[in-house]
Amino acid sequence: MIIRNFQIGKAGAELSGWLHPDYSSERESAFSSRPAVIICPGGGYAFHSVIEEDEAMGALYAAGFDVFSLHYSTGELIAESEPEAELAQAVSFLRHMAPELGLNGKVAVMGFSAGGHLSASLGCHWTDFGDNCRPDCLVLCYPVISMGKLGHEGSTLALCHGDEERVRRFSLENADVSCCPPAFIWHSQEDELVDVRNSMLFHCRLVEAGRPCEFHMFQTGVHGMAAGDEAGGLPDCSRLWLPLARVWLSSVLSFGNNTLI
Repeated sequence: MIIRNFQIGKAGAELSGWLHPDYSSERESAFSSRPAVIICPGGGYAFHSVIEEDEAMGALYAAGFDVFSLHYSTGELIAESEPEAELAQAVSFLRHMAPELGLNGKVAVMGFSAGGHLSASLGCHWTDFGDNCRPDCLVLCYPVISMGKLGHEGSTLALCHGDEERVRRFSLENADVSCCPPAFIWHSQEDELVDVRNSMLFHCRLVEAGRPCEFHMFQTGVHGMAAGDEAGGLPDCSRLWLPLARVWLSSVLSFGNNTLI
């Protein structure tokens, strides 16, 4: 494993990557160049949930992807640097650095909870930043979508500071999704912190706009369960999201073996 760390944006957001060594001379052509997956952990825009990034990074790296985590601005730093702009810069940066890092230029974004909101925000608003900042696809894990009554109060307060204009911009259930990249969304009905209707609203928005999307709603599973490690005593069905997402990513990014085996 090759570990690389980069600073993104004026507030010093950190982009940390796990990259595979160059096996292109030994491996089949499907693995000779790799897409990047940027993981945005949750934490209500107040902190970063380490368990979410670590579990997902490990699983996706083992599946052959080059994986990065983005520690975007949270809390008081949001006044200095917009997390959405930092994620846009991270996508553009990895495309620019693709030859040096051994990437193929395709960049997916995976976000959990508030990180899912951040990922979906860039999916809706990437035209504000330019074509090079458009993710190739999104994986949204129990995402915050609304900044209204169905959303997560802490995320809304941390991101919008009571500014009604920001509340409108980041209430993604009302966003223009006509240019949104393909999206994979999953959530559990039992989520006690972020109402599953957040995901349902965004999925409906994408369907209405004719955008490619896949949505899995599990009955059981707690908020913040990340990869659903069996050791955590989480339901078998909810743990299925990760192999399903991996298959979907492989298909959308035309990478590797897109089977469940």
